[in-house]
Amino acid sequence: MIIKPLQASHYLLQMEALARRLPTPHTLKDTITSKAKRLRAGYIGEASLEYPLQFLPQQTFLIFYNVRLKNEYDYFQIDILIVSANFILIVEVKNIKDHVIFDEMGQAIRISDHKKEAFTHPMYQINLQHTRFLRWLRQHNLPPVPLEKLVVYTNPKTILKNLTNDEKISDLIIHKEKFLEKLNLFQEKYTKYCLSEDEIVQLSFRLTSSHITKRINVLEKYALKEQELIRGVLCLKCYAAKMYFHYGTWRCNSCYDQSKIAHRYAFSYYALLIEPYINNRQAREFLEISSPYMMKRLFKKENLQSIGSTSGRKYKLEVIRT
Repeated sequence: MIIKPLQASHYLLQMEALARRLPTPHTLKDTITSKAKRLRAGYIGEASLEYPLQFLPQQTFLIFYNVRLKNEYDYFQIDILIVSANFILIVEVKNIKDHVIFDEMGQAIRISDHKKEAFTHPMYQINLQHTRFLRWLRQHNLPPVPLEKLVVYTNPKTILKNLTNDEKISDLIIHKEKFLEKLNLFQEKYTKYCLSEDEIVQLSFRLTSSHITKRINVLEKYALKEQELIRGVLCLKCYAAKMYFHYGTWRCNSCYDQSKIAHRYAFSYYALLIEPYINNRQAREFLEISSPYMMKRLFKKENLQSIGSTSGRKYKLEVIRT
């Protein structure tokens, strides 16, 4: 049973919005676009595990996606947490298509286009997640339960090489195709119930109530100003041009695509990058609409929740999750 479903994170949506709203010549355009693509790849990797996970008995396993918790020192996030009465499984998901080599020096080396790059060894990463989650359980006086962990590479093109034949690496780091097989092995290993039904409910409530969504000011993080962002309603198809509004429809001069809802994405970008509330003047400036009456009609069409009255009225914007 899925308790906390998978959805694109707020931070992912922020980075994608920023990548789309920065002009091409900007010095940070490539850096931010690359970061957004990595975050999206991670989300796609997690989504690819939804298929094998659906074969698990719903009454036996509880599934939590992207739980972000706080311990004594900082925050940590678990890609997928699988809870049963017998054991808990921590899953770290990797979605890359390059070769990954684990050498005798304890290094993880990524080979892409004949280039080698060292990065954090996923075994150390998952061990740290294990330690942090164990401390979190103790911090909240939750009952002890066996903790298992896996690093799952979801891209079928990824080639994993364990040069030292270290069994710990082979046991912890697997391809997606072996995921259900490993889960079955854990079920065979842990036959004793460690959590009662009430304790599972308590743990589930604690996990969902303790989850803290990562929300940051991305403009501040990258020392950017609102004035540096591209304004207007961007084409949803080509992203190469702004759209203009004509007889109730947004039209693109570049690819000639048409849309009646393109302004919703502009509102969403504003909420992600600037603030979740907007007034008529701010909306006209950001969407590049001259008429306050036309802007008022768009607000009315979207039936947005508002606060304040007359000139002080602001509308609460909704974030589009894709």
